[in-house]
Amino acid sequence: MSSTFSFYALSPEFNLIKGLVQTKTKIIGTDQIVLTADKLMATKLLEITNNNSAKEIYTKIKKSSTKYFNLFINGKGSPYFFTDEFAQDLKKLEGLKLNSEERSILENLKLSRKIYMTQNHHLRIQLMKSNILNNIDLLSGSKNLFKYGAIHMNKSESILGGYDIGNLIFNITDANFKSSLHIMIIVKKGIQGVPFKGMDTKNVNPLSKELKHYTQFFNIAKGDNWVLFNTKEIMKEVKNNKIEIDDKVLRNTLIGFDYLIVIPEGSASKFID
Repeated sequence: MSSTFSFYALSPEFNLIKGLVQTKTKIIGTDQIVLTADKLMATKLLEITNNNSAKEIYTKIKKSSTKYFNLFINGKGSPYFFTDEFAQDLKKLEGLKLNSEERSILENLKLSRKIYMTQNHHLRIQLMKSNILNNIDLLSGSKNLFKYGAIHMNKSESILGGYDIGNLIFNITDANFKSSLHIMIIVKKGIQGVPFKGMDTKNVNPLSKELKHYTQFFNIAKGDNWVLFNTKEIMKEVKNNKIEIDDKVLRNTLIGFDYLIVIPEGSASKFID
């Protein structure tokens, strides 16, 4: 079930991470467990547990996950991850004698479910920051690539408000007398992908709530070529009162990213299977 792998179910993303693994690049995942990965987690838990009662619950989770996902992808209900039944499974597992690796995975499942159920963006960002700091030794003394959606990588205040991963990375590198480079990539028009195979794609709308802030860049980016904007140069003009920006989202973008790249037209990535 390709959806288990979240973004890496998409062919370009899968090939990217495959290449990184083959070159022995150290890879750190920081996000919560994706809502369709309960089956994958249950499979892993079955491999490492020595508790027979736990094995029965993990097997049940695997079967239920498949059943509920097949209904969900056809517009009937939600993934098993969201059900009260899954919450009860996790509760039952809390009372069993389990090894430390099991308990760690189950705690991550509980926290991930809470993030989804409450739609708590701040809690999600807290988790990602925590996972980065827990792996800080792997980041020290080397060049690192952080690949996230643009809302996460602003080195100043996030587009959604508050301070996200980009701000944390900016401060960590700054404290080590180094610098980080922040690049935002947006598509002007084309087809937007979907999180699950079988769902309908939709057109990118440059006038949508998310993209309307960048209309001036879209107007400049004509033709088939990608266009790169140096935001530092733009902000110099703003400070010299030669350019006026009233849009807060646009201002935060220009302050928080070093470069903005506009792709004239994009196409939806295909799934690996």
